[in-house]
Amino acid sequence: MAGGFDDFREELRDQLVRCADEAAASDRARTAGAASRRVRRRTVQWPEPRRALAWAGVLTVGVAALAAGLLMVGSGGRSQAPVSTSGLLATPGQSLPAYVAPVLPRVSSSPSGAANQSASRPGYSLASIGALSASDVWAVGARGDAGAKGVLAGIQDHSFIVHYDGTAWREASAPDIGPLTAVATAADGEAWTLGPSGAILHWDGWKWTIADQAGGAVLRGLVAVEPNDVWAVGSEQGAPFTEHWDGASWHSVALPAPPVAGALNAISGSASDLWAVGAAADGTRVLTAHWDGTRWSYVPDAGVSDGGLLTVAAVAPNDVWAGGDALLQHWDGTQWRDVSQSFSGVRGALAAVSSSDVWLGAADGMAHWDGAAWRPVTAQQLGLSGHANAQIGAVSALSPTDVWAAGTLGVSSASSAPLVVHWDGSAWSLAVDSVQNR
Repeated sequence: MAGGFDDFREELRDQLVRCADEAAASDRARTAGAASRRVRRRTVQWPEPRRALAWAGVLTVGVAALAAGLLMVGSGGRSQAPVSTSGLLATPGQSLPAYVAPVLPRVSSSPSGAANQSASRPGYSLASIGALSASDVWAVGARGDAGAKGVLAGIQDHSFIVHYDGTAWREASAPDIGPLTAVATAADGEAWTLGPSGAILHWDGWKWTIADQAGGAVLRGLVAVEPNDVWAVGSEQGAPFTEHWDGASWHSVALPAPPVAGALNAISGSASDLWAVGAAADGTRVLTAHWDGTRWSYVPDAGVSDGGLLTVAAVAPNDVWAGGDALLQHWDGTQWRDVSQSFSGVRGALAAVSSSDVWLGAADGMAHWDGAAWRPVTAQQLGLSGHANAQIGAVSALSPTDVWAAGTLGVSSASSAPLVVHWDGSAWSLAVDSVQNR
């Protein structure tokens, strides 16, 4: 890249020198002609102001071109992705390397703002959220067609991805592979997300592209342990399925014969200590599988006879939480145990900061583990007073003072909005409850 810029700089210098030589030669010719023919100078040369403007134009173009070259070198040879604030939503299927359509935060705790969205507008939902830093947060889900019937009806149509850059949430343009179920962020700033039929999208810091298409598989859970160590879980032909990214390619990793037909829904942990959880196909029992860095094995569950697990958060080898279908279970390093609690609803999202700081999202709100007990988090505490149809389906925890939760907000009988709330260590606040349409 440096050699290309050096050539560019030399060419620009040569062009400026040629311009100067030609102007000097023209002046000498005009001076000689004026002396021999006594012709008025104004008929054979630019007036001085125009000459100055011409040279200023040449120099301006040169400096601008030089600056563009320097910017190109500084950005590694690629232009920076433009940011649009026009408010126009991206067309599904586009693969533009740019953010479009700001998703505007609403600061009012009243549901009237979101409810004022036209019932003919599309429905939105967020199924997963992943935070890499305070200024790099991704959330994914689905966008449905306008006029769909029911609060959540019709949203299973198009991919929907939004990003927070520390200032605002904006929708990101990406290939449309259908509703997205999970997102994971890697330490190098890259991100991954899953769609139906085994499709995987990858963010390389510049644009979203289709990275893999595991035909026949249905993927549901995702974790990025390291940039070259990413796992996806789901099912294939009625059996649990895992797939791994090693930094070069995606490939399936064999599981032992499952105790029952079913699927894995979520995955969490470290390179040599991963847990994947799911459910039997008939919903009569849960599935728990463990990766020790070399191979997968199934681990006896807590003996629950009904239900399935939808989410898992691994804090330590002897401290793992799993939840779903009104279940809450804990791994203490030896066995899984069922955990009783006072709150109700489906447990759809877990995120852990430490052994005494674990968050759980559920259909009816959230709960927090403080190391001693699980305590419900009310809608009022979440900043959702008056929002009767709010559902938290995803949580991502960076630190005790930086936790994000996402889900869906029903705003009418035919429309829904994306929902994002944030914990700053002292209180929850509403970050997003609508999409700007113009």
